[in-house]
Amino acid sequence: MKKILRLVLVLLFVWGKAQMIFTGKTTDEEGKSQSGIQVYNMRTGRSVMTDSEGEFKIDARTGDEVRWVSSHFIRISIVLTDAEFKNKYVIKLSPFVYEIPGVQLDKKSMKEKVEAMQKNIGLPPSPKNPREKAPILKDAFGLGVGIAGINLDALYKVISGDARRMRSLYRYEDEEKNLTWIIKSLGEDYFTNNRIPKDKRKEFIHYVMERENLQIFIKDRNSTAIDFVLSRHVPDFLKEICKKKP
Repeated sequence: MKKILRLVLVLLFVWGKAQMIFTGKTTDEEGKSQSGIQVYNMRTGRSVMTDSEGEFKIDARTGDEVRWVSSHFIRISIVLTDAEFKNKYVIKLSPFVYEIPGVQLDKKSMKEKVEAMQKNIGLPPSPKNPREKAPILKDAFGLGVGIAGINLDALYKVISGDARRMRSLYRYEDEEKNLTWIIKSLGEDYFTNNRIPKDKRKEFIHYVMERENLQIFIKDRNSTAIDFVLSRHVPDFLKEICKKKP
Protein backbone atom coordinates (compact mmCIF):
# COMPACT_ATOMS: atom_id res chain seq x y z
CA MET A 1 0.00 0.00 0.00
CA LYS A 2 2.83 2.38 0.90
CA LYS A 3 4.52 1.67 -2.45
CA ILE A 4 1.32 2.51 -4.31
CA LEU A 5 0.92 5.74 -2.29
CA ARG A 6 4.51 6.75 -3.06
CA LEU A 7 3.98 6.03 -6.76
CA VAL A 8 0.82 8.16 -6.77
CA LEU A 9 2.67 11.03 -5.07
CA VAL A 10 5.52 10.83 -7.58
CA LEU A 11 3.07 10.82 -10.49
CA LEU A 12 1.22 13.81 -9.03
CA PHE A 13 4.52 15.68 -8.64
CA VAL A 14 5.56 14.93 -12.23
CA TRP A 15 2.11 15.89 -13.51
CA GLY A 16 2.24 19.15 -11.54
CA LYS A 17 5.64 20.02 -12.99
CA ALA A 18 4.41 19.23 -16.50
CA GLN A 19 1.35 21.49 -16.11
CA MET A 20 3.27 24.68 -15.27
CA ILE A 21 2.30 27.80 -17.22
CA PHE A 22 4.84 30.51 -18.01
CA THR A 23 3.12 33.89 -18.20
CA GLY A 24 4.48 37.29 -19.06
CA LYS A 25 4.31 40.55 -20.95
CA THR A 26 6.33 41.70 -23.97
CA THR A 27 7.30 45.34 -24.47
CA ASP A 28 9.76 47.42 -26.46
CA GLU A 29 12.55 49.41 -24.82
CA GLU A 30 10.16 52.29 -24.13
CA GLY A 31 7.78 50.00 -22.25
CA LYS A 32 5.10 49.90 -24.97
CA SER A 33 3.21 46.61 -25.23
CA GLN A 34 4.05 44.54 -28.32
CA SER A 35 1.38 42.31 -29.84
CA GLY A 36 1.89 39.60 -32.45
CA ILE A 37 5.27 38.44 -31.09
CA GLN A 38 5.84 34.68 -31.28
CA VAL A 39 6.83 33.07 -27.99
CA TYR A 40 8.44 29.71 -28.72
CA ASN A 41 9.25 26.79 -26.37
CA MET A 42 12.30 25.00 -27.78
CA ARG A 43 11.60 21.77 -25.87
CA THR A 44 7.99 21.26 -26.88
CA GLY A 45 8.17 22.95 -30.29
CA ARG A 46 5.01 24.89 -29.48
CA SER A 47 4.45 28.62 -29.74
CA VAL A 48 1.90 31.27 -28.86
CA MET A 49 1.50 34.89 -29.96
CA THR A 50 1.32 37.86 -27.63
CA ASP A 51 -2.12 39.50 -27.44
CA SER A 52 -3.07 43.17 -27.87
CA GLU A 53 -1.62 43.92 -24.41
CA GLY A 54 1.64 42.14 -25.18
CA GLU A 55 0.76 39.31 -22.77
CA PHE A 56 1.23 35.58 -23.29
CA LYS A 57 0.78 32.18 -21.64
CA ILE A 58 2.66 29.07 -22.70
CA ASP A 59 3.13 25.57 -21.30
CA ALA A 60 6.64 25.23 -19.93
CA ARG A 61 8.72 23.95 -17.06
CA THR A 62 11.99 24.74 -15.33
CA GLY A 63 14.95 24.27 -17.68
CA ASP A 64 13.02 25.00 -20.88
CA GLU A 65 14.51 27.46 -23.35
CA VAL A 66 11.95 30.06 -24.47
CA ARG A 67 12.49 32.40 -27.42
CA TRP A 68 10.78 35.56 -28.61
CA VAL A 69 10.75 35.79 -32.42
CA SER A 70 9.78 38.80 -34.53
CA SER A 71 10.80 40.32 -37.83
CA HIS A 72 11.08 43.75 -36.17
CA PHE A 73 13.02 42.93 -33.00
CA ILE A 74 16.24 41.14 -32.11
CA ARG A 75 15.55 37.55 -31.08
CA ILE A 76 15.83 36.89 -27.34
CA SER A 77 15.98 33.56 -25.52
CA ILE A 78 16.10 32.61 -21.84
CA VAL A 79 16.34 29.35 -19.92
CA LEU A 80 13.54 29.23 -17.36
CA THR A 81 14.25 28.89 -13.65
CA ASP A 82 11.76 28.63 -10.78
CA ALA A 83 11.93 32.42 -10.36
CA GLU A 84 10.29 33.05 -13.77
CA PHE A 85 7.15 31.20 -12.66
CA LYS A 86 6.57 33.19 -9.45
CA ASN A 87 5.47 36.46 -11.07
CA LYS A 88 4.46 37.69 -14.50
CA TYR A 89 7.71 37.93 -16.48
CA VAL A 90 8.38 41.14 -18.45
CA ILE A 91 10.62 40.87 -21.49
CA LYS A 92 11.94 43.96 -23.30
CA LEU A 93 12.74 43.64 -27.00
CA SER A 94 15.30 45.71 -28.86
CA PRO A 95 14.61 46.79 -32.46
CA PHE A 96 16.91 45.77 -35.31
CA VAL A 97 17.55 49.38 -36.33
CA TYR A 98 17.63 52.52 -34.23
CA GLU A 99 16.62 55.85 -35.72
CA ILE A 100 19.01 58.60 -34.59
CA PRO A 101 17.46 62.07 -34.81
CA GLY A 102 19.61 64.62 -36.65
CA VAL A 103 21.96 62.03 -38.15
CA GLN A 104 22.05 61.85 -41.95
CA LEU A 105 22.70 58.28 -43.02
CA ASP A 106 24.30 57.23 -46.29
CA LYS A 107 21.50 56.54 -48.78
CA LYS A 108 23.40 53.56 -50.11
CA SER A 109 22.47 50.66 -47.85
CA MET A 110 24.97 48.27 -46.31
CA LYS A 111 23.41 45.50 -48.42
CA GLU A 112 24.18 47.41 -51.61
CA LYS A 113 27.74 48.08 -50.46
CA VAL A 114 28.34 44.40 -49.69
CA GLU A 115 26.90 43.33 -53.07
CA ALA A 116 29.14 45.84 -54.89
CA MET A 117 32.20 44.62 -52.98
CA GLN A 118 31.38 40.98 -53.77
CA LYS A 119 31.01 41.84 -57.45
CA ASN A 120 34.32 43.71 -57.54
CA ILE A 121 36.38 40.92 -55.98
CA GLY A 122 34.46 38.00 -57.50
CA LEU A 123 32.89 36.55 -54.36
CA PRO A 124 29.62 34.60 -54.59
CA PRO A 125 26.58 36.38 -53.09
CA SER A 126 25.61 35.72 -49.49
CA PRO A 127 22.71 33.31 -48.94
CA LYS A 128 19.33 35.05 -48.69
CA ASN A 129 18.57 33.46 -45.33
CA PRO A 130 21.88 32.46 -43.69
CA ARG A 131 21.30 29.82 -41.04
CA GLU A 132 23.09 26.98 -39.38
CA LYS A 133 21.92 23.80 -41.08
CA ALA A 134 19.77 21.51 -38.97
CA PRO A 135 21.59 18.17 -39.42
CA ILE A 136 20.03 14.79 -40.15
CA LEU A 137 21.52 11.44 -39.15
CA LYS A 138 23.49 10.88 -42.36
CA ASP A 139 25.28 14.22 -41.85
CA ALA A 140 26.92 12.76 -38.75
CA PHE A 141 28.67 10.05 -40.78
CA GLY A 142 29.72 11.92 -43.88
CA LEU A 143 33.30 12.91 -42.99
CA GLY A 144 35.00 9.61 -43.78
CA VAL A 145 35.44 6.04 -42.62
CA GLY A 146 35.63 4.95 -38.98
CA ILE A 147 35.30 6.90 -35.74
CA ALA A 148 37.41 9.75 -37.08
CA GLY A 149 34.81 10.33 -39.78
CA ILE A 150 31.96 10.95 -37.33
CA ASN A 151 30.72 14.52 -37.01
CA LEU A 152 30.15 14.59 -33.24
CA ASP A 153 28.41 17.96 -33.29
CA ALA A 154 25.87 16.80 -35.88
CA LEU A 155 25.38 13.47 -34.06
CA TYR A 156 24.74 15.22 -30.74
CA LYS A 157 22.20 17.59 -32.29
CA VAL A 158 20.30 14.69 -33.87
CA ILE A 159 20.28 12.52 -30.72
CA SER A 160 19.51 15.36 -28.28
CA GLY A 161 16.63 16.68 -30.39
CA ASP A 162 18.36 20.00 -31.07
CA ALA A 163 18.14 19.40 -34.84
CA ARG A 164 14.37 18.86 -34.64
CA ARG A 165 13.98 22.00 -32.52
CA MET A 166 16.10 23.98 -35.00
CA ARG A 167 13.87 22.92 -37.88
CA SER A 168 10.77 23.86 -35.88
CA LEU A 169 12.22 27.27 -35.03
CA TYR A 170 13.14 27.95 -38.65
CA ARG A 171 9.57 27.16 -39.68
CA TYR A 172 8.26 29.67 -37.16
CA GLU A 173 10.75 32.32 -38.29
CA ASP A 174 9.74 31.80 -41.92
CA GLU A 175 6.09 31.99 -40.94
CA GLU A 176 6.68 35.29 -39.12
CA LYS A 177 8.36 36.75 -42.22
CA ASN A 178 5.50 35.57 -44.43
CA LEU A 179 2.89 37.06 -42.10
CA THR A 180 4.72 40.38 -42.12
CA TRP A 181 4.93 40.33 -45.91
CA ILE A 182 1.21 39.58 -46.30
CA ILE A 183 0.20 42.40 -43.94
CA LYS A 184 2.52 44.87 -45.65
CA SER A 185 1.39 43.81 -49.15
CA LEU A 186 -2.31 44.12 -48.38
CA GLY A 187 -1.86 47.50 -46.71
CA GLU A 188 -3.64 49.36 -43.93
CA ASP A 189 -6.75 50.07 -46.01
CA TYR A 190 -7.45 46.38 -46.56
CA PHE A 191 -7.71 45.60 -42.84
CA THR A 192 -9.51 48.86 -42.03
CA ASN A 193 -12.11 48.35 -44.74
CA ASN A 194 -12.68 44.74 -43.62
CA ARG A 195 -12.91 45.79 -39.95
CA ILE A 196 -10.02 43.54 -38.87
CA PRO A 197 -8.54 45.02 -35.64
CA LYS A 198 -4.81 45.75 -35.71
CA ASP A 199 -4.07 43.24 -32.94
CA LYS A 200 -6.05 40.53 -34.80
CA ARG A 201 -4.34 40.73 -38.21
CA LYS A 202 -1.94 37.83 -37.72
CA GLU A 203 -4.65 35.83 -35.99
CA PHE A 204 -6.88 36.39 -39.04
CA ILE A 205 -4.19 35.18 -41.44
CA HIS A 206 -3.57 32.11 -39.24
CA TYR A 207 -7.33 31.49 -39.28
CA VAL A 208 -7.34 31.45 -43.09
CA MET A 209 -4.13 29.37 -43.35
CA GLU A 210 -5.79 26.65 -41.27
CA ARG A 211 -8.47 26.42 -43.98
CA GLU A 212 -6.65 27.31 -47.20
CA ASN A 213 -3.25 26.55 -48.72
CA LEU A 214 -1.57 29.92 -49.23
CA GLN A 215 1.97 28.62 -49.66
CA ILE A 216 1.99 28.69 -53.47
CA PHE A 217 0.79 32.32 -53.46
CA ILE A 218 3.31 33.30 -50.79
CA LYS A 219 6.12 31.64 -52.74
CA ASP A 220 5.11 33.49 -55.92
CA ARG A 221 4.51 36.71 -53.94
CA ASN A 222 1.03 36.86 -55.48
CA SER A 223 -0.68 39.39 -53.21
CA THR A 224 -3.74 39.61 -55.49
CA ALA A 225 -4.53 35.91 -55.02
CA ILE A 226 -3.95 36.19 -51.26
CA ASP A 227 -6.31 39.18 -51.12
CA PHE A 228 -9.00 37.12 -52.90
CA VAL A 229 -8.63 34.06 -50.64
CA LEU A 230 -8.49 36.03 -47.38
CA SER A 231 -11.53 38.14 -48.29
CA ARG A 232 -13.73 35.04 -48.52
CA HIS A 233 -13.11 34.30 -44.85
CA VAL A 234 -13.59 37.80 -43.42
CA PRO A 235 -17.29 37.36 -42.44
CA ASP A 236 -16.68 34.06 -40.60
CA PHE A 237 -13.63 35.45 -38.79
CA LEU A 238 -15.52 38.52 -37.61
CA LYS A 239 -18.24 36.24 -36.22
CA GLU A 240 -15.57 34.21 -34.40
CA ILE A 241 -13.98 37.20 -32.66
CA CYS A 242 -17.44 38.50 -31.70
CA LYS A 243 -18.16 35.19 -29.96
CA LYS A 244 -14.92 35.46 -27.97
CA LYS A 245 -15.75 38.93 -26.62
CA PRO A 246 -16.83 38.89 -22.96
